[in-house]
Amino acid sequence: MNTSRRTFLKALGVGAGLAIGSRLGPLGGLVARADAPVERSALLLVYLKGGYNALFASPDSFMNTSFGVTSSNVLSVGGGALRVDGTFSALPKTALDRMASVGIAHGSSAHGESRHLLWSDKTDDKACALRLAAAMGGDAATKAVACGGATLLPVEGSGEPCDFSAVGGVSMQEIFDMKSTIDALSSTTGPDRAVAARAIAAAQTMSKNRLDASPKSLASLADGMGVARATLEKSVPVYDYNGIPGAYGLTSTVVEPTISPSPNAFKSRIAAAELMIAAGTNVVTVLDDHFQWDTHNDVNGMDVRTKMANRILPPLANLMTRAGAIPNLNLVVAIVGDFARSLPNSDHANGVTASVMGKYVKPGSTGRFDGNVGLAAGTPGPQGFWAYLAKVLRVPGEPFGPNPHTALV
Repeated sequence: MNTSRRTFLKALGVGAGLAIGSRLGPLGGLVARADAPVERSALLLVYLKGGYNALFASPDSFMNTSFGVTSSNVLSVGGGALRVDGTFSALPKTALDRMASVGIAHGSSAHGESRHLLWSDKTDDKACALRLAAAMGGDAATKAVACGGATLLPVEGSGEPCDFSAVGGVSMQEIFDMKSTIDALSSTTGPDRAVAARAIAAAQTMSKNRLDASPKSLASLADGMGVARATLEKSVPVYDYNGIPGAYGLTSTVVEPTISPSPNAFKSRIAAAELMIAAGTNVVTVLDDHFQWDTHNDVNGMDVRTKMANRILPPLANLMTRAGAIPNLNLVVAIVGDFARSLPNSDHANGVTASVMGKYVKPGSTGRFDGNVGLAAGTPGPQGFWAYLAKVLRVPGEPFGPNPHTALV
């Protein structure tokens, strides 16, 4: 029997990520309970499959020389501590005031290898996103979600980028339709949640010997039972979940997969990201398709600027504004891709610089490129990036080792 978390939740009529520690009121009138935690953290990782042009996070490296960078399309943020591409002016000022460029010297110019290096924990090849979500703790039933799917298979077909099996009891859940989650989070009717939870607890007890005897083959079944029980044991939070799709101009709750060409595809994933962040998920990933960002011959940067301005930033700015109204939330948003684009033809560089925004981010850069799209010697690798995210998320301990980007905290 191959029963996953999603199957259990769907069968029970509930969606992923129902449990949260704080209780939120509708947007426009947010209310936190007196016993709500002082602060909780959440990461939204926006991953642009194919590449993330250095002009966004390090434009002054190419001033009047490459990628169409001029003084008229560069924006100074963080009180002058950092310069980024002018398209970022669409984001809330609160985000721009706490923005950093984080260098990642992974050393690869191949799609598959770079993704493997960026997403994998070097200690055991497990997914860094899952290790981070597990280390963040909290009482959310679902701690890691991929909106629209977690497909990171390179076009070349060189295999999975890393091991996405559970880490510390946390697995990556995929959401392709917000409806069941919204219904479960918004409704107080339906089957008695306490009775259903007790029924699952009884099933766990009766199945314990069998589950213990086959820990690998029945792992997904055990995992699904545990999440379903934890979900039902939580009280129903109050939040305007029903209003989320409409707030992004969507008429459907469908979350389009990462390869969808629809103009609403990325928008639907960001709407789902708000849903899951509001519901207490620790780590939410949103991928945009490879063919959007493998921008060969985009020598003046117009292609990526247009995509960023029209496709990525409007819904992202909307989410950051709306999530900024959630009490006691430390939301960290990171944008990154396979690698930067090389010169002269916007091909594959062998490193990348991420844009990171959050309450505890100190404006500045550890990822300034030189004029040939190279990072400085000694720039930290992918583990350093994840260690930095853990630091600004205020994760206890050091799940990826010490943060090497100390100047950005």
